[in-house]
Amino acid sequence: MSLLRNVIPLALLLATVGLATAAEQPSGEAPDRAALEKQFVERLRSVVLEGTYTTTGEEAAKPDRYEIASVAKLQGDYWLFQAKYGDTVLPPLPLRVLWAGDTPVISMNDLTIPALGTFSFRVMIHGDLYAGTWKHDEKGGHMTGTIKKQKSADEAE
Repeated sequence: MSLLRNVIPLALLLATVGLATAAEQPSGEAPDRAALEKQFVERLRSVVLEGTYTTTGEEAAKPDRYEIASVAKLQGDYWLFQAKYGDTVLPPLPLRVLWAGDTPVISMNDLTIPALGTFSFRVMIHGDLYAGTWKHDEKGGHMTGTIKKQKSADEAE
C-alpha cells in the first residue's frame, strides 16, 4: 500500500509535466534559423549587458558590464563580436553561438584574450535578459543581467 501511495503522486506529476511540455512545443515546425539570426544581430547591436557576476566560494555579487557594438555571422556557428568589457576594448572575438530551439547560447572555450587571460563561458540570451556561467583560470561563477540598447549620439543630445 505504501508503494502505491508513492507511485500515484509520481505518475500524476509526470503526466502533468508531460502535458505542460507538450503545450509549450510549437506545432512541429523548426524555428526559422535565418529569422532567428537576423533577430540576434538586431538584439545585440549597440547594447549594454549590465548585471552582476558571482565567484564560486564568495558570497557577494559584483557589478558586471559589457558593451557590444555589433555581432556578425562568420561561418557555421561562429560569429564575430565587437565588444568592450568595462573600460577595456576587446579585440574582435570569434565566438560560437549555439541554438537551443529559438534561444541563442554564446559559447567560448579557453580563449586567451591579451592582457586579460584565458576564459570560458556559456551565456544564454532570452529577450532582454542574459544568464550564464564563466571560468577564468581556476575561478568561475555565474553571471546575470539585462540587455539595454545604447542611445545613439543623436538621441543623447
